[in-house]
Amino acid sequence: MSAVEDMRKVLQDFLAPELRAVQERLSGIEKTVNVRIDGLDKRIDGVDRHLDGLEKRIDDFRVEVKEAMAESRGELRGEMRAHADSLRGEIRAGISHIVSQLQLDARLGKLEEENQRKKQLPDQQ
Repeated sequence: MSAVEDMRKVLQDFLAPELRAVQERLSGIEKTVNVRIDGLDKRIDGVDRHLDGLEKRIDDFRVEVKEAMAESRGELRGEMRAHADSLRGEIRAGISHIVSQLQLDARLGKLEEENQRKKQLPDQQ
């Protein structure tokens, strides 16, 4: 046998089984990694579903808040209009009262002037 053949036989006898064992270990590690990746994928999918649910709840809440705010604005506008109408009525009543008082004062002034003229007429005669 030649040295090359001896070396080949040693390599085949020693290295080939070791290479097969390493390949089997790598294959086992690859399977384990794949199983763990699949598990992580499932967990990530679960988190995604949970986040989607939270997003929907937030969107629903946002819609509810907007509707409640719109309703509150409408109620507030109605109350403000009613209060403004009430104030307008009070102001009109106050103005009407002032106008009546001014008219009475004007009449009283005219009567006083007439009374003064009447008093002066007998004195002048």
